[in-house]
Amino acid sequence: MPIYFDHLQRRVEIPSSPQRVASFVPSQTELLFDLGLGNRLVGITRFCVHPKDKVESIPKIGGTKKLNLGRIRELKPHLIIANKEENNREELEVLEKEFPVWVSHISTWEDNLHFIQEMGRIFSIEDRASQMIESLEEGWKKITPLDNLKTIYLIWKKPFMSVGGDTYIHALLEKCGFQNLLAEEKRYPEVSLEKLQSLSPQVLILPSEPYPFGEKESKELQEVLPQTSIFRVDGQLFCWYGSRLLHSFVDLRNLIEKIRKTVFQVKNLD
Repeated sequence: MPIYFDHLQRRVEIPSSPQRVASFVPSQTELLFDLGLGNRLVGITRFCVHPKDKVESIPKIGGTKKLNLGRIRELKPHLIIANKEENNREELEVLEKEFPVWVSHISTWEDNLHFIQEMGRIFSIEDRASQMIESLEEGWKKITPLDNLKTIYLIWKKPFMSVGGDTYIHALLEKCGFQNLLAEEKRYPEVSLEKLQSLSPQVLILPSEPYPFGEKESKELQEVLPQTSIFRVDGQLFCWYGSRLLHSFVDLRNLIEKIRKTVFQVKNLD
């Protein structure tokens, strides 16, 4: 069988152009559909929600952190596509003794493009993968980045957590022209209200996932950060790698322009 190396540099033997695939991550499931591989998916998580009209009929194999190993065994996948952060390492170690498990680890935009390229190689659809990468790169050309706006992006509450400089979210923030004030931190650092105040961000981003920040949190944080412009956003814009941006470049561009106008108006009022 052909040998591939995943993002953890693990040696994985995978059948040529595998026909039965289990995807353990929502954004990876969407990518496989967008690459025309949806008919090969035999198992996905209950959090795999895109494309909405196609995922309902595919057997569910639990959640990203709590997989149904028995159901996966029944489905007999030729390949499992997982992720270092989103899946449970112990469960993956059990499964890799029985099935080929290819693990992604996406920390940069380049990692994402490499992931798409590797899916092209594994499924013998290199041209399709290359076309997708070209479309993604063209999409970025229509985005006018912000001018290094000092920004904090929260992902969790109790405790408040943000994103460090070695995350995919940070990479997208940077490409959009945000200056991540916690770029020197690793992964997902905790951040207190006092630290938020001392950092004094121009922009605070509250996504809809993984924690579903709402109007309540927005109002509470605005009281603590009266000079900060706070924006609630669709978390998929920043944390879903793969092909998500193909469906949301317009939304991203509109968000950036909204933030640009809001912050510019605030500056003029000072």
